[in-house]
Amino acid sequence: MYDRLAPLLGLGALSEAAERLASREQQLAHSEKKAKTALPPLLTALADAQDERIQEAARALQQRTPDRDRIRSLITGAPLADTTDLARLHRLGRADRTGHLRGCSCRCPAAGGHGQG
Repeated sequence: MYDRLAPLLGLGALSEAAERLASREQQLAHSEKKAKTALPPLLTALADAQDERIQEAARALQQRTPDRDRIRSLITGAPLADTTDLARLHRLGRADRTGHLRGCSCRCPAAGGHGQG
């Protein structure tokens, strides 16, 4: 009876979506299980490393919620993108050879601008 009523009520699309979600959930659970199984041997292999980046990555992996961005930056050697206000101020504060602040579009004299105006 459900099979006859489902198309009339538009439940077919919902059933298909539920099946896709259940399948994806199984895939993610399997991936998570593989990652948890692989972690202890990885940490053992990293334990004797002398490189500070490797030690830091191992510490990051041991966190309850590993900082994936931090680990990725350690692996690739790329710095983390810091979008905090303090980081923006640091970037603005880096002066070029003429003493002007790079990246500053304000008109203040300290930034190489023309003062008020």
